Amino acid sequence: MNCPLTGAILDRRQERTRQALRQAFIALVAERRYEDIAVTDIVERANVGKSTFYEHFRSKDELLSSLMDRMLRDLADAARGELEAGKLHFLMDHFWANRRLGRVVFGKSLAPTIRRRLAAMIEQPGNGTGAPDGTPSPRSVLTASGQVGLLHSWLSGECVATPEEMAATLASGWSQ
Repeated sequence: MNCPLTGAILDRRQERTRQALRQAFIALVAERRYEDIAVTDIVERANVGKSTFYEHFRSKDELLSSLMDRMLRDLADAARGELEAGKLHFLMDHFWANRRLGRVVFGKSLAPTIRRRLAAMIEQPGNGTGAPDGTPSPRSVLTASGQVGLLHSWLSGECVATPEEMAATLASGWSQ
């Protein structure tokens, strides 16, 4: 695995450290609001030094991104109609199985971070829809906001649907 900061290949010890940081972060997100979590809290929970944290991640936002990027890429692909139905269904099953954590991730405190990242991923490089500085287009922001809001409502029980129904909604709802 390559390190996102240096591009170097990570050894097993480094990967174990990254995994400890991720697990500590996940546990803290389930207990507290995102804004109330400091890097100090993460390193204490993971039992590593602060400098070790910064060898792997620039910030807690980057740590969150490392955990969510694959799933957000899949949601972005679904928004553009480029994700196969089976993958989207698998992702919805995953979200449903982990809905307690999903309610936090797509909830009030993390939603702005997740929405910004997802909107940026929905933009395809070179398609001319975003601003020259890389700011996503209104359509991408609207799509990301809709996905994040819908997922939070579903995982919170505000709307009732099976994972299959959610996958179908996400696959078709944004292109219409």
